[in-house]
Amino acid sequence: MNGADFTKRQRITLGMKTKEASKAMDEWLYRQAPCDMRVRRAKTKGMVAVTIETDPKDKDGAGLIWASWCVQNLDGVKVDIKDI
Repeated sequence: MNGADFTKRQRITLGMKTKEASKAMDEWLYRQAPCDMRVRRAKTKGMVAVTIETDPKDKDGAGLIWASWCVQNLDGVKVDIKDI
């Protein structure tokens, strides 16, 4: 099982319900776009995949903090973390 790491480049994919994605995007904008984010339709009906890439050069780790917020505050978020 991979964990989020501030010192490695990672691709974090969050699978969430479509209605929850709008809340995630609102929070992303509220935090002044802390990371690059891609949203695409997932294979499962009614779900979207939100993909972010973390960078160790980003010293404040804002992208990881935003991803953590999504997991804690949104309903039924699935997480996949891979090293780049």
